[in-house]
Amino acid sequence: MVVGLSSAKAKGGKSVLAIAASVNNRFNRFFTRTKVSDAQGAGDQLESMFIDAFRAFENECGGRFPERIIVLRDGVGDSQC
Repeated sequence: MVVGLSSAKAKGGKSVLAIAASVNNRFNRFFTRTKVSDAQGAGDQLESMFIDAFRAFENECGGRFPERIIVLRDGVGDSQC
């Protein structure tokens, strides 16, 4: 499974999280999800997004979970530091 992860901090202290994850061994079908949360809830939101991606992989691959997971994350801009 390859997972792309992005986050951005919006005005007002909210965070926007997004993931795109491959859900098969050919890397040609994807699960995507975005969520908005406050700064304290971002970790919980991210956890639920990954669980949903793993379930999508399991459904697509007949009950199997990925053997390897590669996570790619975009860089953080100066305005988000």
